[in-house]
Order: sequence, then C-alpha cells, then structure tokens
Amino acid sequence: MAKELFDFKAFQALKYAEYKKQHAKTAVVKKAKAGLVFTKYNLGSKKKIAVFIPFLKWDEADKAYKALKKDKSIHLVKWTSLVKATQGKGEITLEIKKGGLTADVIVEELNELFDKTIKLKLNVTGTSEDASEIDTNTELEPETKTEPNNNTDDTLEEETELSTLGDLKSAFQEAKKIYDQVAKVDSSKKPKVILSAWNKIEELMPQLETFISSSDKDKQVEAAKKINEAAKTIQNKLQPHIDKIRAKQGEKSNSNLDTLTSGISNKAAQLLSKYKDQIESIEGLAEKLQNISQIA
Repeated sequence: MAKELFDFKAFQALKYAEYKKQHAKTAVVKKAKAGLVFTKYNLGSKKKIAVFIPFLKWDEADKAYKALKKDKSIHLVKWTSLVKATQGKGEITLEIKKGGLTADVIVEELNELFDKTIKLKLNVTGTSEDASEIDTNTELEPETKTEPNNNTDDTLEEETELSTLGDLKSAFQEAKKIYDQVAKVDSSKKPKVILSAWNKIEELMPQLETFISSSDKDKQVEAAKKINEAAKTIQNKLQPHIDKIRAKQGEKSNSNLDTLTSGISNKAAQLLSKYKDQIESIEGLAEKLQNISQIA
C-alpha cells in the first residue's frame, strides 16, 4: 500500500498467491482502518473474483477511490466499494461509504475469502453516499488484454487453493526420494518400498485432480487430464501387484516384483514419449517420470 496514492498497476500485476500474502493476511487486515472492495476483478490468472484491499488510513483509501472513479480503466465504480473498517475480536465490520456495491453483495462475494484465507468473521453495514452518481446501466467494462502465461510455477501457485506450489513441490520431492530408493535396495526390501511409492502416488492424485478442477487455463487442464489418465492407467496396472504384496504381509516374490517394477518403468517411459510436450509444460514432472522409468 502506497502512502500517497495506491499503485493499481502494481496491484493488478500480482499473482493471486502474492495478493494473499501481501493483502489478505490476518495480521495485515486486522490493522486496516479502511479498504476497497472489488468484485468481478481480474487478478493474475484468476478471473471475475472478489478482493479486499486493506488500508492503514482512511485518507489513503479515499484517495485511491477518487483516482479509480476518475480512471475507469482501473476498475468500474459499480463493482467497487470504499469502506471503513472496524476491528472486533475475531471479526471485522466493513461500513460502506461509497461505490456501487451493496452490503449483501459484499458478504456474498467476500465471505469465503474472509472465512478461509483472512480468517476473520465478516460483517458489512452501511450504504453508498454516491450511489446516485453511478450509472450501472451505461458504465461499460474497460477492455482488457489477456497475455499468455507460460510460467508453470505461477499457474500452479495461483490456481491451487487446497495445495500451494510449495506443498506440491514437497509432495513430489518426497515421492521422488522413494522412487529413487527402489533401484538401490535389495529384492527383500523392494515390496515395502514399492508399497510406499504406491501410497505416495495415491496421495498425489487428488492434488492433480484439484488442479484440473480449479484451473481456467485450457492448455494446462488438457495436459493435466492426459497425465491424470496415464497415472490412472499405471494405478490399474499396479493394483493386483499391490494387493498381493499387502495380502502376503512381507512374503517375497521376486518374479512379481520384477513384473511390477518393469510395468512402472514401461508406463513411465510411454508417458514421457507420448505426452512429452504436455509433461514439459509442468515444471519438474519430466524429471519425476524419468526417475520412475529407471526403477530396476
């Protein structure tokens, strides 16, 4: 937040994850005396969302609102509210002062953000002082240009709500360590290691499906779907071997283990060959599959 005038261009350039770290942290919002509410706002790869921008001082928020009102390319006034913020124990009350949003709309649009991310109970009161000046029928949405985003790290971090980029990377690294161990241990230990690898794959599958359901990037979704299908194929191939390993409770079968590891290696190699471009579009996945393909 700028002391003199809020930098809307810098704000709009933020990734959604960066917005949450800089503007939607509990400690930051709890210090706010005022704020701006945007609905139908495009931030990073997130489209038509609602955001709250906290300000430490009322004057700073008021200046920012006036600048926005003059320059409709920033955001439309009918989808904006200038609010005063009053802090309570575990809650915050936003009092509408200006703009085109109503209390009901703000509660509906921001409730999830405050509940899950900011972690404060949201109350909204008041009505807009300049509502009569806002023509909600003729105020046109400014033209925006959507630039292609080829940064996979940014896409994962922005689009994944339940798993952050750090969470996904940590999970991949943990699985990778297990895969690396398979080729290094003797045959008597392989069933336990392979079973552990299977469990890690099962843990990662829901995260992959979350990415597919939450992303609005068509190319990324298509790539993820193909990888998801291939992963399910590998799971189906592994299932009977995993069932035998679990049933035997540690009883060794070198021939079955050789078939199991060979199946993993072959499927990973096929995946790398068939979906090379899509896999390389997701950072780190090619390396993980390469490690799987080398399981002895």
